[in-house]
Amino acid sequence: MNDMTKHQLILLVLLICFVTALATSVVTATLMDQAPKPITQTIQKVVERVVDKSIGVVTEPLLKKNEKEELEIGALARDVLIEDIVSRSSPAVVTIVATKDMPIIEEIFVNPFGEDDPLNQVFPELRVPQLRQKGIERLQISSGSGFFVSSDGFLITNKHVVEDISADYTVILSDEKRFKVKVLARDALHDVAVLKIDQPGSNQNFSFLKLGDSDTARIGHTVIVIGSPLEFQNTVSVGVVSGLRRTIRASGSAAGPEEIFEAMQTDAAINPGNSGGPMLNLKGEVVGLSVAVAQ
Repeated sequence: MNDMTKHQLILLVLLICFVTALATSVVTATLMDQAPKPITQTIQKVVERVVDKSIGVVTEPLLKKNEKEELEIGALARDVLIEDIVSRSSPAVVTIVATKDMPIIEEIFVNPFGEDDPLNQVFPELRVPQLRQKGIERLQISSGSGFFVSSDGFLITNKHVVEDISADYTVILSDEKRFKVKVLARDALHDVAVLKIDQPGSNQNFSFLKLGDSDTARIGHTVIVIGSPLEFQNTVSVGVVSGLRRTIRASGSAAGPEEIFEAMQTDAAINPGNSGGPMLNLKGEVVGLSVAVAQ
């Protein structure tokens, strides 16, 4: 009786395994029939490669020659497009330099008691350091990026790039030409400022960038960032939109930390000096400004 029970149990287990395998095969076949053709072709190729490897047979590569060439052409086309956008856009991107008259401070050593104090006679060799101003000099106090938005010399940058109202500002073009600029407006809420070329004899046709619609940006879209990070002029970095409508607390402004709302996040490299530079889509349109770095 015990032997019969064991045989029945074994048969039952085998029957369950058979039914399960059959059901799995039916479900897999159904899903394969309903899947898009590119997916089924890819799965089939992978399965064939696995099977061939298991039996030691060498087959053709995963991609056929024409498929490989199509992918290479697509990748190359993207590189050519980015290269073209950068070539057309770079002349419109500028470095913004702030200069200011700063005091020249020197350190001297004096007797703390003064010439007429009796203690000066007691401690004639006693000297303490003291700072005093020795004239003034013109110094560069900061720099950032910006870009032309019209041929007659209007520019956009971040407010924090031109926040010092007592400083003078100069823009340096990609061809090293320099022009004085005047700050027309500063918007602290959106960290945006509008500038205008303010130099006699500067009437020329400036290259400028077209403003796009930032509302059309989507996570995963390619973006191109141009600016002057770390004092290198017109450096380019490429990335994707990593997030939308971010709220961040940015430091570094002379006014202290500031809240920035509705910010667009990207993984494109941004460094100090990029502030105010354009963020472009693959149409060459400006969809954002470099504002802050998350650290």
